[in-house]
Amino acid sequence: MVVADLIDDNTGCWNGMILDTYFLPFEAQKIRSIPICFTPQEDILIWPKSKDGMYSVKSGYQLLCAMERSEVASVSDNGEVKKFWSALWRLNVPNKNKKGAELFITYCWSIWNRRNKLRVKEAVIPLEKIADQAQQYLTEF
Repeated sequence: MVVADLIDDNTGCWNGMILDTYFLPFEAQKIRSIPICFTPQEDILIWPKSKDGMYSVKSGYQLLCAMERSEVASVSDNGEVKKFWSALWRLNVPNKNKKGAELFITYCWSIWNRRNKLRVKEAVIPLEKIADQAQQYLTEF
């Protein structure tokens, strides 16, 4: 799919049905907010991280390195997340409740994992099987 596929040929505006089919509501709204050029132009693939617009392994590597550096730069965020999880697991909770918390977290992960698979059009288990899957994961680990 290219950008031109998202534009209605008759009106020259974003094709709302296609946007709503392939994107989450907030993504579709962001796309709708992008102004469309009314001068017809060919779609072309470009790599914005190189001067000539062509992808190279070197430019891809440089992008990954830059992303890693920016993640390291935001250690304060990671530190806060680590503090949260450390505090959560240090809570003095009776074992019975810990199992419930583990099961709840596993349910959440299963739902999140299913959602991600749906987004990339991978096979998923039915929603009614999520509880069984979460129980099975806890039993295995």
